[in-house]
Formats: sequence, structure tokens, C-alpha cells
Amino acid sequence: MAHRRSDRSGRSVAPVHAASLVTLAFGLFFVFVWAPHPWGREGFDHYHQLALTLAAGQPFPTMEVPWGYAYFAAFFYRCSAIAPRSSSWRRSC
Repeated sequence: MAHRRSDRSGRSVAPVHAASLVTLAFGLFFVFVWAPHPWGREGFDHYHQLALTLAAGQPFPTMEVPWGYAYFAAFFYRCSAIAPRSSSWRRSC
């Protein structure tokens, strides 16, 4: 007789493991095979372009999108020298 794994109450944990594997498979499928967004890497809200603008030292150009992520990305763009070079640009990290 094979030994069955169970939790403290005596119930089998196999359904939990199976559900976890199915969830992981769905997640990997939608990330690597069929991404549900048609906008590609740039996204539909243009945070990449906003962050490049901020990293170059220009002001935040719009009030239509939240500013937090753009400043967060701009910080790392400046640290890694991804930002476009301008006359006032210098590495700040």
C-alpha cells in the first residue's frame, strides 16, 4: 500500500498541489505564449516614454496618468544610463 500525503486533519493534499500546478501552467501560458495585451512591450499608457522624458530632466508632461511609476522607472533609467543624453543630463546615482 502506497503512503498518501495528508495534512493534520487527514485530508489528502493532492488536490491542492494539482490546483497549484494548473494555476502555474495557466500563468506561464499567458505570459510566454499568448499575452492578453496587444500593445507589446511599450504598453498602452506610454510609461516608458514618460520615464525617458523624466530621466532626461524634463518635467512630467501630462496629468492624464498617475506619475508614480514614471518617476520610479526614471530613477532606474538614470542609474543605468538608459536615459537619452541632453545638455543637462548627468548620472545621479
